[in-house]
Amino acid sequence: MTNETSDHLYLCSEDIEDVQIVWDEWGYKQISVILKNGKMYTVESDS
Repeated sequence: MTNETSDHLYLCSEDIEDVQIVWDEWGYKQISVILKNGKMYTVESDS
């Protein structure tokens, strides 16, 4: 079951289809969580 708030997303492991982590040439990373219901959430980080 997914529980969403404006700043946080709480997931159960059975909700997750895939997780992708990509680093760009400047060292920033982008984390994408793809859910089994087709929704995707992406976060960019500076570390």
